[in-house]
Parts: sequence; structure tokens; C-alpha cells
Amino acid sequence: MYALPPLLIGNHRIPKYETTRVLGLWFQSRHSWLLHIKQLKAKCLRALSILKYLAHPITGFNRKVLLPLYQSLIRSILDYGEPIYGLAPQP
Repeated sequence: MYALPPLLIGNHRIPKYETTRVLGLWFQSRHSWLLHIKQLKAKCLRALSILKYLAHPITGFNRKVLLPLYQSLIRSILDYGEPIYGLAPQP
């Protein structure tokens, strides 16, 4: 396999990066979504810990309050990048 020539603008070389983030989605040069899914999992787990705290059996909120919180905190994060999940390789 051959190496690609460097990209230039004028006399300035454009650096190559393995990963880049565009509109909240992490793109990798190997076309793997593993980094994006790991970041997504960490973000959802942080939001889930908030919901667990708010759902305490004695002092917590009821289902009518928790469901909209779930939809706004977790479901919205998962729905944003939904089309790419089918392209991710199996673990």
C-alpha cells in the first residue's frame, strides 16, 4: 500500500488526526464508532446516576416526574446518533 501525499493549503501542511469530533459525533480514521459509543455510554451513565438518585424509594420522585427526565437526559442522547449505531462493528 502506498502513502498518501500530504495535504497543503499554500505552503502550510494540514495535520492528520486519528479522531475528530463533528456535531457531537466522534469520527475515527478506521471508520470505527467505538470511541463515539464509549463516550456515549459514559455520558448516559452519568445521567443515569442522577436518575437513580432522584428515584430513591422513600424520598424520590414518582414515575410521572422520572419519565420526562429520562426522556430528556438519556433518550435524547441516544436518539441523536441513532443512524450510526447499525454501522458500528460487533464487539
